[in-house]
Amino acid sequence: MKAYRAKFGKVPSYYSEGNYTTAHWIDEVMTKHQGKFPGPVEFIKTMASIKIDAPRGPVQLDLETKSPVENVYIKKVEKKTMFGYDKPELWNTVIKTYPNVGTFYTYDRAKFREQPVYSRDFPPCKYCE
Repeated sequence: MKAYRAKFGKVPSYYSEGNYTTAHWIDEVMTKHQGKFPGPVEFIKTMASIKIDAPRGPVQLDLETKSPVENVYIKKVEKKTMFGYDKPELWNTVIKTYPNVGTFYTYDRAKFREQPVYSRDFPPCKYCE
């Protein structure tokens, strides 16, 4: 955090962390294949076998859907001193963590897939006129 801020004058954003994690993941895959691109199917298969310890927490791919499984954080903005900085600043601080959230979270996959695609009309609003 301090090195990033010293170099760029700000703390890492969601996007910089995402790019860093993606590069780390690609590097892990390429290392497993001795630096040679194995082709797209094998690349994704290898990627799905690797769990990354990212700055935002653990990230892996769902073996069936190949979509990310990661922590979801509920945050609030607070003015406080963090990461060894000498003055209080506004920070997004975590107030709750939902671990290992994937496409279906705690829902039954088959039941979830039976539903219509989420839209303005689904699910129906219980409180709308």
